[in-house]
Amino acid sequence: MQVSLLKSLIEKFADPRLSAKWDRGGTQIAGTKNEIEKLAVTLDPSAESVQEALNWKADFILTHHPLSLAPGLPDRESAYTTVLRRVLSSGAWLYSAHTSLDVQTRGPVSWLAAAMDLERILPIEAVPSPSLIKLSLPGVEPPEELLQALERAEPVSGISSRGGSLEVVLSRDAKYLVCSILRDFFPDRSAELVELFALNQNCGYGVIGNLNPPLTRIEFQKKLYRILHTDHLLTVGAFPDIVSRLAYCPGSGMSLAPKAFALDADVFISGDLKFHQAQEIEALGLTVDAGHFALEEPMMAACCKELESTLGDQVQVRFFPGRNPFHISTRIPWE
Repeated sequence: MQVSLLKSLIEKFADPRLSAKWDRGGTQIAGTKNEIEKLAVTLDPSAESVQEALNWKADFILTHHPLSLAPGLPDRESAYTTVLRRVLSSGAWLYSAHTSLDVQTRGPVSWLAAAMDLERILPIEAVPSPSLIKLSLPGVEPPEELLQALERAEPVSGISSRGGSLEVVLSRDAKYLVCSILRDFFPDRSAELVELFALNQNCGYGVIGNLNPPLTRIEFQKKLYRILHTDHLLTVGAFPDIVSRLAYCPGSGMSLAPKAFALDADVFISGDLKFHQAQEIEALGLTVDAGHFALEEPMMAACCKELESTLGDQVQVRFFPGRNPFHISTRIPWE
């Protein structure tokens, strides 16, 4: 498969236009391989995971976390320069689907919602997503024939020719048809394109939904421990007797806790809880710090399965498990 086609398929379910402004997702290292036969999927672009993928002869490595949020010169030996050296010398591509993947509420991020049997899931914080585009031709007087041609074009949703400027609002699918019509009448003019954004209730940070059926405190704990493969969880706040509405945000999503409880969540789950954050949200409800890794590693495994289903036998796809740097230590009695 051509690398350009693979990137376009990835970006269909991890649209880079939805990435946070601070994010550095997308292509991390441009490879030299144009034909992709092996795609590796992993959480982090760590030296270990990258090396395992390259040992497998991966042509394209898809990670969740970027190689660096503040890339700099490779002026000293580090994990960053090690990954650069290994990937560049292999000719493989390194690509990050970070917040572009996080905001896809019904994408791989919904793995926990499915495991916990959540219904009517929505994002905790919806984000604007491009829904329409506007093509403008300033300083033209459109003939009646052009306006009639645009009115017949589907799906055009609005036409304005006031003030000596032509503006056409349309769906993205109609872009090439409308541009072709405009060129027929104004062959020497190029239309200006603006994307129009609107809140999309299927896209945003975090996930909230209703448990079916609601669970008692003990039932909820047992189910969550089993799904997360742990018997240790850090909690803040009072545990409700019945859990009927659950919210969560993989990664470092604790800032969403107040909004989740405002949406009537009984429990909020995320990672990387800090001391002062805990103090601020303690009275709101039960917050669970499941850890950054525990919530995002299964998300990338789900992402890998989705890609396997999409790509079929066109590209070999393999998930490379990451490593959680944290360990649970139990007290050893002094002798």
